[in-house]
Amino acid sequence: TCFNLFLLEFTFGIFLKEVVNYFIVGWPSREWSFFHFR
Repeated sequence: TCFNLFLLEFTFGIFLKEVVNYFIVGWPSREWSFFHFR
């Protein structure tokens, strides 16, 4: 259960980074997304 919570928090952290990067730079870091979600 703790591991699942950690995994969820980690995934949400990646998602949050993508959103922030999208608003600041104007486009998501495609290398980061490809590396983690592929």
